[in-house]
Amino acid sequence: MDKRKAILHISDLHIADVIYTNNVPSKFQKDKAYLERFISELLKLFDSIEFKYMIVTGDLTQSASEDEFKVVLEILNEICSRIKIDKKNVIITPGNHDINWVNFVQRLKELKVTDKNQFYKYSKEKFQEFKTFYDTFFEGIKSFDPDKVIFDFITMDEANISFIGINSIYHESNLQQDHFGFINIPVLKKDLNKCEKMVKENVNFAVLHHTPIPIGDESGTIKNWDEAIAFFKSNNIYKFMCGHTHVSNSSTVLTKESIDYLITGSLGLDSEDVSNTFLVLEEGEDDRKNRGFAPMFYKWEQERGEEGFWQKLSNKSNAISFIIIKEKKGIAAVADVVANIDLKDETLHDFNKNQTEYEINKEVLTDECNDEIEKFLLDTIRKNDLYISGHFHWSKNGRSHSFIKTNYFFENYECIEKIKICFLNLINRKKIETDLLVGYGMQGSV
Repeated sequence: MDKRKAILHISDLHIADVIYTNNVPSKFQKDKAYLERFISELLKLFDSIEFKYMIVTGDLTQSASEDEFKVVLEILNEICSRIKIDKKNVIITPGNHDINWVNFVQRLKELKVTDKNQFYKYSKEKFQEFKTFYDTFFEGIKSFDPDKVIFDFITMDEANISFIGINSIYHESNLQQDHFGFINIPVLKKDLNKCEKMVKENVNFAVLHHTPIPIGDESGTIKNWDEAIAFFKSNNIYKFMCGHTHVSNSSTVLTKESIDYLITGSLGLDSEDVSNTFLVLEEGEDDRKNRGFAPMFYKWEQERGEEGFWQKLSNKSNAISFIIIKEKKGIAAVADVVANIDLKDETLHDFNKNQTEYEINKEVLTDECNDEIEKFLLDTIRKNDLYISGHFHWSKNGRSHSFIKTNYFFENYECIEKIKICFLNLINRKKIETDLLVGYGMQGSV
């Protein structure tokens, strides 16, 4: 029997060099059995699935020393070996703690760089220790380029999924004024050109360290996110996996489109204020038979003096319960909507047979409307070029001056659901009192 595919997402190991500094040791260093318990739990909890991909979203170390990265190498090699993940299917992003700021400052002194406003631009000097670690881990597979924004790109061919490694540490330096996430948009555009066709066709996950949306510490956000998200959306990138904040969370933000954020807490930081967590995305189907992945967060529970265990976290009210990768299309999607109609409902049969025509106010289709769903549908029409303007003759007596290609909506379950809610909102706003509303298009006109 074939096992279901799964994606493991871990972040913020914070392996610390405690010999020469005042750093607090991570869970992996404090409890030598912690790594074994983590791997054993993965094997026990998910014996029916295959871990095909691993996402590691930065802050592997506390201060990016050589000894810290050696421990990280041992941990990640052990995980890959035990749960049988091919390293070509691993993405590791740098975090702000993965920069050795002491060495960085010394290199700038040697280069005689004195303008503090230019410190952050010295990428080669900044990522030297991380690159050494990265190139060692992926020896013979791939190498880290500190000058790129998209430094890695892997595809899950069997599911048409892309994971895009994004460097959000561009503007970080040893100075507090530079301590924020930032994405170099001009370089991002250049990098994306090389994989544009694949990105347009796939479902894309951008993998980065910093958290785009504010959660707790404001420095966890990306400073130029408004510009970045506009570019990402225009290139079919709507899903983001990140770490940095030490808080696990998942949420869908509905603006004109649904943006999915999967934020994984710290796996290794040892602090009373931090819950150690990891995320698994398990392949499967939702209740409407759409293919995709179900996110499951797990939290380390341990009472003082007792052995710990991993506890599955229940979903919050705004959490993502399922990420659709392949939607049910065409008549199958329409059939699902029809199947939810209760044919025994007397209100479907006892309605006023006198037909009444309703004129839909044009304000519903303007940018000024406040309903997010209506904006979503309008944006869908624009994005997919569904509005056709001109003078059309459908038959000898039938013609139209413009029309909307509604067949796209009937092939997209999300659109059908939103149209349903849109009509209900419209009826409620206009205070239309009716038992049944029937609408149909004639010869392609809407």
